[in-house]
Amino acid sequence: MSNKFRIGIIGGMGPMAGVLLQKLIIEATPAAKDQDHIQVICFTNPQIPDRTKSLEEDDGKKFIREIQSAGNLLVSIGCNLLVIPCHTAHTRLSEIRDGIPVPVLNMVTLGLDYVATHFGAGTRMGLCATDGTIKEDVYRKAAQEYGLQLVIPADTCQREVMRVIYDIKAGRVSNLNEAAPKITRQLKDNGAENGFLGCTELSLYFDDFLAGGVPIVDPLRITAKYLVEINQRDIVTTGNNYIPFDNRK
Repeated sequence: MSNKFRIGIIGGMGPMAGVLLQKLIIEATPAAKDQDHIQVICFTNPQIPDRTKSLEEDDGKKFIREIQSAGNLLVSIGCNLLVIPCHTAHTRLSEIRDGIPVPVLNMVTLGLDYVATHFGAGTRMGLCATDGTIKEDVYRKAAQEYGLQLVIPADTCQREVMRVIYDIKAGRVSNLNEAAPKITRQLKDNGAENGFLGCTELSLYFDDFLAGGVPIVDPLRITAKYLVEINQRDIVTTGNNYIPFDNRK
């Protein structure tokens, strides 16, 4: 294995999401010994403002600055490829990239490429995401480019999604095994053919969402596998271009 990259994870949104991504990278790596693994540095930065609130209050400027600061700290210690395990932050990915001198992966397009490849054009994808991600239309616009149909939760279901997200952040997870499958069943009732975990807090409870009876796509897991793949293939990532997951030449 080449160990071409020193991957930097800009964590803290919430704190467990970045840790989970690092764990998933380790699990996805076909290593026979310690030295076969990829160098990964996870910076859990709890000072990054709430992305949904920042979008409402200042168009995201506060969280953009703090994420750029965290990213440049990781660059200063040798990270040459960065990942932001927060979907709502991707609403301002272009602006974030402008202030960081190394590539920052796009978790949104990695996830949508996977759906288009594995489920086909026209697939009705049920999105579980924050209010900020939905209001900014980041997934609707990108889904159209991939020929996918987006199923947004009804208002009552979306309120439940937000409650679950903030309960996870607060450590209140005793009822997740009931709430998670209920959300995916409601998406299925609205015509969704799969569930898409568009918030990294929800990735922590992937198995609970699977219990809802529909296929679940988790971009965090897809991102981890992609990172291992490009490292194995010794692919040099230039600018912010990358080879779409499972659609490689």
